[in-house]
Amino acid sequence: MKWNVEIYEQFKNERLQPTLDLIGRIPQGNYKRIIDVGCGSGMSTLPLQEVFGDAAIYGIDSSKEMLEKAKESSNKITWIQRDCSQSLSDLGTFDLIFSNAFLQWLSDQETFIAQVKTLLNENGVFALQVPNYDGMAIKACIDQVVSQFGKNFERAEQGMCHNFTLPEYYDMLGHYFENVTIWQTNYVHIMSSYEEIVQFMSGTGLRPYFEELTEEEQKQFIHMLIEELRKIYPVQENGKILFVFKRIEWIAR
Repeated sequence: MKWNVEIYEQFKNERLQPTLDLIGRIPQGNYKRIIDVGCGSGMSTLPLQEVFGDAAIYGIDSSKEMLEKAKESSNKITWIQRDCSQSLSDLGTFDLIFSNAFLQWLSDQETFIAQVKTLLNENGVFALQVPNYDGMAIKACIDQVVSQFGKNFERAEQGMCHNFTLPEYYDMLGHYFENVTIWQTNYVHIMSSYEEIVQFMSGTGLRPYFEELTEEEQKQFIHMLIEELRKIYPVQENGKILFVFKRIEWIAR
């Protein structure tokens, strides 16, 4: 799938805050080699550079478009294009493996987690954030539209997020790490319209569906989705809409 960098970065502040919060929870340590897996446009990698400026930092992603944007942001970070779901052992070992909103795109997430264990140096840290897409109200809205749209979205469904619950992630991590801290944060994005919610999601969760639709079909899909959003997300007294976005985060050592 091809990523649209402009759409993804339109809500940069909303997407950046989970990264800042997760970095703030990383324990103090001597981090000499750091890798940001699924670094995208570098939005999550630059704060790592600001906090761990003396470390050798690597940002890896499969998207050429995203990495072109990332390379514009810093020449101190080593940017690498590759399939992050495959073995990364040739890159060596790391003191900190960081990942922001990447794991959900993998169907076999436990294999990735097992690999992380082998890539960490002694006392290394695995810090990750993943959207809890299945736990959000908008997932039900999208599912309703998909079921009524009258189009085969089988290929799109294969490209969708794959989520586990917080307890399931905790058990999965427990197979490989003895020290795990895990939590969920509800980020409340204050939106000006239902169209803005759709625009936010079009850079990630809606992208696989839109790739299957013509321009006219996209308009129809969006119209149907907005009608579903109206049922779930009320308009506040000042005209704003509170869009709650759930994210699961962990620190494993």
